[in-house]
Amino acid sequence: RICKAIALAHHTDQAIIVVGDANGGHDVRAFAALARQAGIEQVFEAYNEPGHKNTRGDMVATARFITTDPNFGDLQIITIVSCWYHLPRCAIALRQELETKISINLAPVWGQSSPNGLLNELRGCFDYYRRSSQTTRGGHVGKPDVIAK
Repeated sequence: RICKAIALAHHTDQAIIVVGDANGGHDVRAFAALARQAGIEQVFEAYNEPGHKNTRGDMVATARFITTDPNFGDLQIITIVSCWYHLPRCAIALRQELETKISINLAPVWGQSSPNGLLNELRGCFDYYRRSSQTTRGGHVGKPDVIAK
């Protein structure tokens, strides 16, 4: 995912916001370092609040970051980079968290998912549409990397 985010950032001159909580924030720091090493000038790190280690937590952290950081005051478009099967749930959660009319683009990374994984993603989408708590239905798969324009 970070490689795709880096490629998009180079192509579109966008900033990268790396979001998550995995491995105590180590993954966020490592992915941000990769983006900086690849020559991306604007790389930001956003971390989930304790107790919010899930997709909604990632999108709450993203929304909080882009609405409070002065670098994003005129943000019009945000592109979420994640696994193809995970993007709908990410987009639903981010749209619900944003109070502004920022456009959300999706940039899929192709990878494998099991039938149970797809079913759990669909259930997660329904949970989010109902604005109910996210129900854990499987093991950890990954965290989205988000780029902003």
